[in-house]
Amino acid sequence: MTKKNLKRIGMGLLCGCLFHSSIISYANPMTEKYSTENTIALLTPVNNFYKEGLHKNALKTNATAIIKQTAYISIDNANVNNKPSTSGEILFNLVYGHPINIIYHNSDWYYIASDQGNGYIYKTNLSTEKPKQYAKVNVDILNVRQKASIESNRIGKVYNGESYLVKEVLDEWVHIETGHGDGYVYKTYVDLVNQKPVERSEQVKNTSASTSNLRQQVVDFAKKFIGNRYVWGGNNLSTGVDCSGFTQQVFKHFGISLSRTSYTQINNGVRISKANLLPGDLVFYGYNNRISHVAIYIGNDQVIHARNAKYGITITSLHYNKPYIGATRVIKD
Repeated sequence: MTKKNLKRIGMGLLCGCLFHSSIISYANPMTEKYSTENTIALLTPVNNFYKEGLHKNALKTNATAIIKQTAYISIDNANVNNKPSTSGEILFNLVYGHPINIIYHNSDWYYIASDQGNGYIYKTNLSTEKPKQYAKVNVDILNVRQKASIESNRIGKVYNGESYLVKEVLDEWVHIETGHGDGYVYKTYVDLVNQKPVERSEQVKNTSASTSNLRQQVVDFAKKFIGNRYVWGGNNLSTGVDCSGFTQQVFKHFGISLSRTSYTQINNGVRISKANLLPGDLVFYGYNNRISHVAIYIGNDQVIHARNAKYGITITSLHYNKPYIGATRVIKD
């Protein structure tokens, strides 16, 4: 190889390094693997980063690259789209707790890599903390064993309705953490849930403090689905809902039953004035005093709702482009 060719290669490598460092920075990018407890996802190496045009997306959208930051899906079923928009095509779905790696972010969307592929996901669908999972006992009495075997010593018992933090899920057994130590229970006899269910002793509480906390829980849960699609007649918060489907499914998560249409949901609670609105109240809109839309009030003169096919589930001002009709309180004080 001539000195002239060596010089060209050297300059090319230098320019490539300088250009690349303005987008991302990581060690040994050609072989770097990103490990999690449940999967090993190979993120896009340098050659594919350019080959697939990801650098163009990053530059075009003024994206900030975040390499080697592990995150987890924080809702039951999260859509991964082909572009940072609710109008984008859904490439695949990831379930609660699934580990991913963030490559870069663009405003409210993250470009992620997973063992199922790459794509864009809305920011509220991710958490940097590994989500907790709980095992709720669904039989009267369940033995807790020292090891994951029916032949193992019994170290205690748990009872119907009780919930315990999950440490590991095996094919037939669940490793749980109890107040008396760790042990294994048979998987068939517990329900795995993403949030710790309310225990019986907690269900009887009805203080103003707990009501206020419930209102905030409703708002926080609803926000997890920002960016998901509007689908007329839809009933799935992850794959698509309409306005009344959104409110019905959000409140169903907290054991509050609502009817299925906006014009009937106004009768599912107590009518309140606009001046008395609290987070978690239902707000209704329409024309000529005929209700055609419903939203959830979240405070600070804002609502969250499945707005339409263009915007999907989003937050807007209380006074957006549809006339306000009234409000109903379904969370009892």
